[in-house]
Amino acid sequence: MELNEIKDLIIKAKESNATTLDLSSKGLTSLPPEIAELKNLTTLNIRNNVSSSNCMGESSNVFSTT
Repeated sequence: MELNEIKDLIIKAKESNATTLDLSSKGLTSLPPEIAELKNLTTLNIRNNVSSSNCMGESSNVFSTT
């Protein structure tokens, strides 16, 4: 999936105040910085991406569920 398509999913999630976002199997190698704008996000699915362990390792401080 192209980066612009992923950013569109993030924009839609922001506009709908989504609490979950499924970015599984999208070919991600890192998380787009726009993810941090999702203030209501409590669940992010990044399974089956190129390097999802590195993805979360670099951005694990972005999310808070409290």
